[in-house]
Amino acid sequence: MKLKITKSALLVALAGFSGSVMAQETSSIEGSRFSTQQFRTWSIGVHAGVTTPRTMFDGKFREFQTTKEQLGYGGYVKKQILPALGIQAEFLAGKVEGLRQQVGVDAAGNPTYLGNSGFASRMEWAGAVTAVYNLANININSENGVLIPYVKAGAGYMSSNSNTYVGSANNYQGYDERWYIPTGIGFKLGVARGINLDLGYDVNFVKSPTFNGVNGATNDKFAYAHAGLEFALGSKSKPQLQNYSSLAALRIQSKEESEALRRALSTAE
Repeated sequence: MKLKITKSALLVALAGFSGSVMAQETSSIEGSRFSTQQFRTWSIGVHAGVTTPRTMFDGKFREFQTTKEQLGYGGYVKKQILPALGIQAEFLAGKVEGLRQQVGVDAAGNPTYLGNSGFASRMEWAGAVTAVYNLANININSENGVLIPYVKAGAGYMSSNSNTYVGSANNYQGYDERWYIPTGIGFKLGVARGINLDLGYDVNFVKSPTFNGVNGATNDKFAYAHAGLEFALGSKSKPQLQNYSSLAALRIQSKEESEALRRALSTAE
């Protein structure tokens, strides 16, 4: 009789112990699954590249026939609001130059250009606020994004001068301020946790026909192809919001929870 009571008590104790273990494991799983995730949302970036007055939106008639690539450089500070949307304040400086000014059309209707002529415009500064939209976060195996294509657009204000010339005759126009609309496409590569390689192509639509020193029929524009680095600010233990792949995180969490459940069942058995 005593032996039966002892066995019953032992079974009850084991059942209670396994239930306690299962409850602890379940609590741990739920806590991990539903806990609030902290992110790094501020970042800074620097870049340098090539400026040119020729863009993908040029038509048949250009005010200057040939481009002369020059150096451009800049940087930005960005606040990531959503994984797919960020707002950044950016800065740009450099020089834009072109050769051989258009002077008319020939009998066939093709533009004609003047040899030994050109322009050079220098941006003293250009500041803008742009919205950056991430098209996708292409990564399913790691929470840190590997490839992030994006588009951007905004509004800015700049100070620039220009100098046009024909032979040895120069026409210098001093610094003037004007609005411009920066647009761009590009992609970012996550080279390390919190560090991204940024490759982009921007087209800046200047709200003035005299940016290049020639008062033409349409407003001027110029392109800027660049490469740079972006650095996330904040604790290194937190992932960067724009790089965070929810799909990869869900996949990793599901794997961890499955393993925890197996351990709990094994312990209960």
